Amino acid sequence: MTDITVRPATADDYPAMVRTFVDVVGQVATDEDLQSVAGEFESERGWVAEADGRIVGSAAAHAWQLVVPGGAGVSFAGLTLVAVLPSHHRRGVGTELMRHYAEDCRARGMVLGGLFSSDAGIYARFGFGVATRMASIRIDRERAHLAAPTTGRIEWLRLTYAQDTVREVFERHRATSPGEIVRTNEFWRSLFARWSGAAAPRPAFVAMHYGADGVVDGYAVHRIDPAWVDHTANNTAYIMELVGADTVRLELWKFLLQLEGVHSVVDRNARVDEPLPDVLADGRQCKVSGIYDQLWLRIFDVEKAMTARTYGHDGSVTFRVIDPRGADPARTYALEVVDGVGRCVRSDAAADVTLTPRALASTFLGDRSVRALAAASLVEVHDARAVARLDAMVAVEPKPQCLSLF
Repeated sequence: MTDITVRPATADDYPAMVRTFVDVVGQVATDEDLQSVAGEFESERGWVAEADGRIVGSAAAHAWQLVVPGGAGVSFAGLTLVAVLPSHHRRGVGTELMRHYAEDCRARGMVLGGLFSSDAGIYARFGFGVATRMASIRIDRERAHLAAPTTGRIEWLRLTYAQDTVREVFERHRATSPGEIVRTNEFWRSLFARWSGAAAPRPAFVAMHYGADGVVDGYAVHRIDPAWVDHTANNTAYIMELVGADTVRLELWKFLLQLEGVHSVVDRNARVDEPLPDVLADGRQCKVSGIYDQLWLRIFDVEKAMTARTYGHDGSVTFRVIDPRGADPARTYALEVVDGVGRCVRSDAAADVTLTPRALASTFLGDRSVRALAAASLVEVHDARAVARLDAMVAVEPKPQCLSLF
């Protein structure tokens, strides 16, 4: 059997790494696409697996920041291009690539790592947990009577003419949206290219909501998929990104449902706590086809991560993390929160609760409660009252979300 070696990637490797990835996941990319995507990476933050001089596996990481509750940006290694050729599965290639990634994150002092997974069954064993989730929602216009109040006006235009405004509104939004990525200039360039570039299947439009003060406070980037039934337009508006709080979100949904020729509006990356059912005359018309994992997180530095975020309630809890793949397989931490500000340090005290890295990641941004994970046997509870305090401390409203797919 041919030996497989894993080594750091060079700048010259990236086009082949992107090709390996798109082939494995069944996507289509031109040579121009490969070169464009390859240029987004730092050459020293990638790894390739080789056999007989051929790339059979790959992984790469972006150096970004992730917004945590309270608005702080924490160092974050966005893992991507993870692929292993089908002919080389079950030979430890993926495990070795993940080991290189984790060691690199620790060596660079990264607090968090994360990814969007094409296979939800892979990453829990490497210490990742689902930190944000998304809902797939569809509303048909025919019976959707949405009683949203009017708090401003909406302007509709091609995205090409509103990119600067979209970027400005998102920057204000992400400061209050735990789970979001601090988007770099390169991230925006790539995102706009996907949405409205030459390779996009149809033009992208944006509905921009102006508040009573005349400032844009929300938007819905969308694409319209045309269809005709009995010579009548039966189009579907697909939301690619909806940003806005409270009634702004509802007004944007209402506007899209009133577009000429649109029969249905679909958002496959909606909030899990979207307020739509409560304002529809018939809440059943908000059809949720599924709730899915969104951003997976791995916490590499527990003390820095838990200290960086703010908390909704004061209190103190001692927790133990069992991490066979970590620098230390078992560590205990004391978390104390005063006036919403947390301080997390190592401790020798008895733990109130024991968590896996997966469970800690799922509670870190406030998406899941410790008690819910304990019911799923992912957490060991030693003091139920302390767990109730911890759940109150880490909870956030609304739920965390990461619109920044990478």
